[in-house]
Amino acid sequence: MHQQSIGIEICGFGGLHFEGFFRVNPKTGKNLWVKGQKGIYYTWSGQIANPDQIEFLSEPFRGHTAWHRFSPKQIESTRLSILEIAKRDAIDPRKGIVEEIKKLGPFRAFNLTNRTMCETRPGLWLHTNVRLDKNDPYPSQGLIDMLQSL
Repeated sequence: MHQQSIGIEICGFGGLHFEGFFRVNPKTGKNLWVKGQKGIYYTWSGQIANPDQIEFLSEPFRGHTAWHRFSPKQIESTRLSILEIAKRDAIDPRKGIVEEIKKLGPFRAFNLTNRTMCETRPGLWLHTNVRLDKNDPYPSQGLIDMLQSL
C-alpha cells in the first residue's frame, strides 16, 4: 500500500468528551469515566480543551461531534506535504479519498473503511479508510476544503 498511497500523520487530540473523560483503571485495565466540570470539553488525556480549538461537526463522526481543531498551519503543511510526496512518488492525490468525497459526501467518505480498496486503488487515503478502529483524521471542514482543492 505504501508504494502507491500517501500517509501523513496530523497531530491532535481527536474526539473530545463533554464534562469528563475516560481513564484506564490500572488494577482492572478497564476504562472508567472520570466526571469533569460542567460545560467543559476534555481531551482523551484528561486535559481541558481550549474552546478556541474545538470544531463542532454537524453530525457525529465515530462517536464524537466535538473535535480538537486542526490549525490552518497544520492544514497548509499537510497540503504541501501531500503535493511533494505525490510528485516524488507519481501518485495522483485527487484519487482515493477525494473521489470518495465527491461521490459519497465527506462524512460517508471519511467513514468508508476497506483496506483492500486502499491497497488496490492508488491515491490518497485516510487512516479511517484503512482501519475501522482509527478515527483520525476526522472530517474537518478545513481538511475537506483542502483535499477538494488538490
